[in-house]
Amino acid sequence: MILINRCCLCLCANETHSHLFFKCPYAQTIWRRIFGWMKISGRSTDLITELHWTQFHGRRRHWKTGWFRCSLAATVFHIWDERNKLIFEGHGRTDEQLVRIIKYTVAIKCLASASSSSYDLVVDAFNN
Repeated sequence: MILINRCCLCLCANETHSHLFFKCPYAQTIWRRIFGWMKISGRSTDLITELHWTQFHGRRRHWKTGWFRCSLAATVFHIWDERNKLIFEGHGRTDEQLVRIIKYTVAIKCLASASSSSYDLVVDAFNN
């Protein structure tokens, strides 16, 4: 087995955690679209920064906090899953397809945990 340390999503740089999840052009497109959907700008620098930001802002008990935390986790998971699909199955999805899957995953999780008072707000946010 020959191991190549090249990012299989963009084929332009060595695969590191930082590159795979935040510096890769494919991942940057995913983040830009997810954060645009959430109406958040100026994010996605690296995983540690995002985790610290999420931990600090995650103390608030508001449905948007859960939306952000869930979006962060789902995006990281699905980028990793996409990498594995390319390596082990030899095919992948477009950025549009992956963003749609991430949005669906986040919507299901957030709607399942939404209180009755914020349910309509959550539905409106996901319909945008």
